Amino acid sequence: MPVLPITKLIFLPLAMALLSLPVMARALYDFLNGGSSWRQGDWLINTGEGFVRRGLFGDIFIALSDLTGLNLLLLVQIFQVSLFVALTFVIWLLCVRTPHLRIVALLAASPGFFLIFWAGDVQGTMRKELFVLLAMALLALGSQMRHPAPILPAFAVVLFTLGCIGNIMTAFMAPALLAGFYLLWLTGKMSRAGLGFYTGATVAMAVLWLGISLVFKETPALAGMCAPLVARGLDPIFCDGAMFWVVSGNIDHMTELVTKVTWPNLGIYAVVATLTILPVLLSFRVFAERQLLMMLALLCFLPMLPLYAVATDWGRWISISYTAYAFLVFQALTQGQLTVVNPPRNQVLFGLLAIALLLTPEHGIDWQPGGALRSILITFNELF
Repeated sequence: MPVLPITKLIFLPLAMALLSLPVMARALYDFLNGGSSWRQGDWLINTGEGFVRRGLFGDIFIALSDLTGLNLLLLVQIFQVSLFVALTFVIWLLCVRTPHLRIVALLAASPGFFLIFWAGDVQGTMRKELFVLLAMALLALGSQMRHPAPILPAFAVVLFTLGCIGNIMTAFMAPALLAGFYLLWLTGKMSRAGLGFYTGATVAMAVLWLGISLVFKETPALAGMCAPLVARGLDPIFCDGAMFWVVSGNIDHMTELVTKVTWPNLGIYAVVATLTILPVLLSFRVFAERQLLMMLALLCFLPMLPLYAVATDWGRWISISYTAYAFLVFQALTQGQLTVVNPPRNQVLFGLLAIALLLTPEHGIDWQPGGALRSILITFNELF
């Protein structure tokens, strides 16, 4: 069976490298161009104008920059790229260690799958969903171990907590993370005490930081947040993105939402959303345990629905939910909790992958014609 090792050792790393190329290139462009007011600006919101949601991250990066003497933008990007590389590496490990490559291909064959989605819309990359996705990937990795090290679920809770501090969106993924703990417990890979502890810690962090984010939702002015960044060499334009949005009175979020939610945009989103969840629908044909699949799907997609009513990052929301579902299905399959009754045919897999690579969601309410494939080709043309 020489095809399997070749697929894992050559094709898989090549595919992941190609999908990672636009993301890494965008990170390089950001550094050369003085940073992005969204991709790095969101990580540098700080408490210079008073305590505000997401502000602790900016305070920590500013303090570390002063302590180490490293350029502030470089420090943020090192952290972002490290998280991205870690998540990509864990996904590679999951694929290399599994005998279920056909199922992996099905789960990855969605324009909403993390690597394809970010490759297709580099404007939405390096966001804080990295924390919760890495947490869930680690639980999936634990499913491949006979006796997972306790550090894996513990680190998953730490990552989840950091995600909640950085963006309260993470709190809405608590049910999906809890499902990962529960699946480990069902197969004896986590003790009952461990399940109770990690469940309690996850719920406590989600509730705590959700409350803090609602109370300290906005800050009174931009100047206090922007001044520490300008003093450390960043352009004042850097403050006009994510930071501008957390200042009281600057943005009417409901007006922004209503402006974007038009019938043409809804039609576009309906198309990419359908393509994104198509592997979810197909999984109900592939596996026998449809009740378990339904539970996993509801836990990944339903808790995120409130966000659609208050923000316009609809492409991000569905991508996060879908990727979490893919990790949970992989975890359940690895642990023997799912039975393959109708393996996906090669023609179906090739068709799904082709569609996923050619049409991806935009991080807002739009799509990216040409998708990840177009983005890869453009990146090659720019770099080489």
